[in-house]
Amino acid sequence: MANSSLPVVDIVWFKRDLRVSDHAPLWHASQQANVFPLYVIEPELWQQADASNRHWAFIKDALVDCREELEQLGQALAVREGDVCEVFDELSQIVKINAVHAHQEIGNLWSYQRDIKVANYLKAHDIAFYEYRQQGVLRGPVNRNDWADQWDQFMAEQLIPTPKKIGSIDIPLGEIPVTAPGHPNSFVLREMTASRQGAEQALVRFLQEQSTYYPARIGQPGARFASSRLSAHLAWGTMSIREVVHAIHQTLADDRTEERQHFGLKQFKSRLYWHCHFMQKLESEPSIENEELNPAFTGIRGGNDDERRLKAWQTGKTGWPLVDACMRSLITTGWLNFRMRALLVSVASNQLWLPWQLTAPYLAKLFVDYEPGIHYPQIQMQSGTTGINQLRMYNPIKQSQDNDPKGEFIKRYIPELRDVPAQWIHTPWLLPLNLQREYGVILDRDYPRPIVDHEAAAQFAKEQVYLTKRSPEAKRFNKRIVEKHASRRRTSRMRESGPKPQMELF
Repeated sequence: MANSSLPVVDIVWFKRDLRVSDHAPLWHASQQANVFPLYVIEPELWQQADASNRHWAFIKDALVDCREELEQLGQALAVREGDVCEVFDELSQIVKINAVHAHQEIGNLWSYQRDIKVANYLKAHDIAFYEYRQQGVLRGPVNRNDWADQWDQFMAEQLIPTPKKIGSIDIPLGEIPVTAPGHPNSFVLREMTASRQGAEQALVRFLQEQSTYYPARIGQPGARFASSRLSAHLAWGTMSIREVVHAIHQTLADDRTEERQHFGLKQFKSRLYWHCHFMQKLESEPSIENEELNPAFTGIRGGNDDERRLKAWQTGKTGWPLVDACMRSLITTGWLNFRMRALLVSVASNQLWLPWQLTAPYLAKLFVDYEPGIHYPQIQMQSGTTGINQLRMYNPIKQSQDNDPKGEFIKRYIPELRDVPAQWIHTPWLLPLNLQREYGVILDRDYPRPIVDHEAAAQFAKEQVYLTKRSPEAKRFNKRIVEKHASRRRTSRMRESGPKPQMELF
């Protein structure tokens, strides 16, 4: 029999929503009972192939910030470690749980299955479970024909107010560990602040300054200062996507907004739409984290040389300078713009002919802004396994010449090539031996030759992908894929914001 003397609480279960503003679970719980804000560190989650201490470094800082903000409201954030259902069992010994409030999470397959388990647990224990949207993503059966309109409606809704006060209870808060479970010595380096203040500063800086040159510079490999730098804040929830959309609308409505700024902001808003469009794919079909969206492409990649090729790609030693510089930059900073992310995936999947299931978890670990709902659909799109998208096969030499003509980005991250002049920087393997000595880079000693002939490898990949794409099996699956996943919003939005639905918010 339950102890009637226990304090009654509504738990607000924080996950990828580490803020107090525009937070529906927090607001609704605060209207009902004493609020017990809770974050659970789940060891099994941190054992997944896509988890890294780099992610935890951001989450940890955000937790500290969120705890302080909640403490100012009356009840600081509690942190527990373990299985969520077991944590609820332990808490039930000291409080009576009236309800649990949480945002819907579009996470990886593990978190999807965990949410189902938690929902069943709460139902079995007669505890109400309320879930709220925080993205422009729909749960359950989805009609893509009106999805875009529903996205617009959700973004136009008023921001959820922050409670002025939440009731407090005397309960141990728990420690916020320095490292994630099972990741004691992971390498962490990043160039962003996880606090709410950091998110607000990044947003203001983008609205007022960076949006002006955002369209022109975002494709460049060193575009850190042209992008919004909001992607990690959106991924871990220190700021909501609806807050960003509202801020964009306010700036667009300001008569002082310049024309170039206006254009950049409209482009960026369209990227936020595509942000949710891709997340919807994973929500609607969680299996695409591990399996080809179009099953006809299953098993077409891979070979006896996978291990050597994978290691060269992972360590930035493929022999293609821009590809290697991008990987080394990502390892160092935890961030890369969309075009260079696409280059890394395209080269791995096509020129190196590696199964994307080998490369996706590795990239996920490195991206500070890892968002599963964007990551896996984009990996599949760049690998050509959706069956419905145009194959984007990046030429590593052309991309290098077009996006880093002077080799400045390359030299920053590949010091072996720092003395190589621009005319050779994109193809150092063509250097005669005398020039190798003059520029201090001996091929295969200081820097490798290309691991494969990129043109021959690309031609082979195109033949295999298009052969599969034209097969009766692929075409049979495509009709279902288009109906379930394809965007219906094309003309008006594309005219407004540019022709390519690329995830340039990174």
